[in-house]
Amino acid sequence: MDRNQAIAHADRLASSSTDFADYYHERAVELLNDPDDLMQGAFGVCAMTSMVWSLLHQADLTKFVALLDAVFADAPFNGIQAPPGKLLEGRQKQFDRKKDHRSVVGGNLPDSDYELDFILARSLGKLLKIKSPLIYSAALDESSWMVANFKAREGTSVAVICELSPAYAAELNAGTISDRLAHELRMNDLVAQMYWGFAIHTAGATVTTVTPGSHWTLLLAGNTIPDRKTRTLTIKATSGGALQVTYDPFGEPGSYQRDGDLGVGPTGMSWLMLDVLGAKSCRFEHSFLDGLDAIKTVNAEFDQPHPFVYAFVDSSVNWQAAKRGEATPFDVAPTPHARYIAKPPVTGTHIVVVTGKITESPTHVRVPCWTWGVRFTADIPKGYLTAYIRGYAHGQL
Repeated sequence: MDRNQAIAHADRLASSSTDFADYYHERAVELLNDPDDLMQGAFGVCAMTSMVWSLLHQADLTKFVALLDAVFADAPFNGIQAPPGKLLEGRQKQFDRKKDHRSVVGGNLPDSDYELDFILARSLGKLLKIKSPLIYSAALDESSWMVANFKAREGTSVAVICELSPAYAAELNAGTISDRLAHELRMNDLVAQMYWGFAIHTAGATVTTVTPGSHWTLLLAGNTIPDRKTRTLTIKATSGGALQVTYDPFGEPGSYQRDGDLGVGPTGMSWLMLDVLGAKSCRFEHSFLDGLDAIKTVNAEFDQPHPFVYAFVDSSVNWQAAKRGEATPFDVAPTPHARYIAKPPVTGTHIVVVTGKITESPTHVRVPCWTWGVRFTADIPKGYLTAYIRGYAHGQL
């Protein structure tokens, strides 16, 4: 099915499905005319968005059209049959939950212009759940390894970090943090490090008094090690007099959680590609040593007719800078992501599509890629290659 035939199919679907008519139909046609405009938006669905991008870039668009039919006409996808309305209605609810959550805690709000993009991408995850609930549950575990607050729920996930002496109440009332208090917080942040991935460093922190003598907030603005994200701790006097320090992961701005997000590692990517999309092959190549052997392996995919190569990358802030066209964003060491002592290590925190063969010069590698709705080239010094790219999922659709 070529692009014109796929657009004609979308037109027919719009005439038979009131759910698909108007906006969703218009957006589907936009994507068929400009596949690179696809966006994951405010959601942590980079793996599945990359897969939809691959479907949109095939010469034969049969699988992309089949995905539209699965969502809007309750047709089976690759032999997987969802209950009537389940793919569409469930994704719409996730989209709305994310909007409600972000409206309260802050962060990037979902954009209705890209609602269809999310629905199509996240439906792939739902199809995996329908085919194999156990495998889907394992994919959820991968998400919680990447981001500790993934399974956080409002009002039920507050974690006690430590307790302090009530003698610190006076300086907290004054909005100050003495060296002694800073030291005590640092020496008692094991729970934060084990389960939430950050150490407590109070340089530049802000104390706000909510109730004098009994309730304060401590804003750690960009100085929580290692990922330097802003986090808020709450300090309250207990009935016994001690000052209890707690952290609420649900209230973290921009948090990545089970309101539509689904982050997958190498194993989850393989399940989605093979079991849901029906890819002919899917392997994972770790970026070991200097990373150049892995490049040779994945470059060979582009000599075949239906390649896909997805890079598992770290330090999204540098990739965002490259997307914006900033000069030499990879010439500095990457920002480490949070590491959880109590959880397995992860392979990258974002996934980008490699759009063609990776090339190299004596000092750099050049990675043509797509993510966040933009094509760009990542020009990475060889010394930082394996720090920015942890590995590749690759194969043939």
